[in-house]
Amino acid sequence: MAADQGKTSAAVTLDVLSKLQGISADQLGHTTLRPPFTPVTLGAIAGRYHVNQYGVTSSPLQGGLPSDRLVAEWWLKSNRVELLLREERTLEFETLKTISVPAEIYGWKAAPATRERAQEVQDCNRRDFLQAFSDGLAVLGYERDPQGAGKFLLGRWDEKWIYPFEIQ
Repeated sequence: MAADQGKTSAAVTLDVLSKLQGISADQLGHTTLRPPFTPVTLGAIAGRYHVNQYGVTSSPLQGGLPSDRLVAEWWLKSNRVELLLREERTLEFETLKTISVPAEIYGWKAAPATRERAQEVQDCNRRDFLQAFSDGLAVLGYERDPQGAGKFLLGRWDEKWIYPFEIQ
């Protein structure tokens, strides 16, 4: 999710999606964009992780836990996105690491009796993401099983991109 929590990026995203599908934005409809997201759909990647981005909040979504966030990026001129737009398929990649999110995570966050379990998952995933990004990996895909458990797929993104300035 963008730093604006979908307040302005949702409209832009819907416009881009409608153009990709060849329909008007009003035909596509409106949605509230919330995590978890599927990076592969738009060719997005994630290679940065912000620990407790918004501080601990009272949001039921967070369950009183730190508001850690993956930063999803969509490099429009990358081979990854251009192939998706041109041929409606993504570049294949070798999955070198996976990071799992149990389907029950939101229930665990919501209940005081199981919140510690959710915190353990978050702490473990935080360590895994930070280490993976330090090792040069990026989130290149995401899978969800029929029961709702998710799995981030990490691999090497070999296109060399730089930021015009250092992002804090």
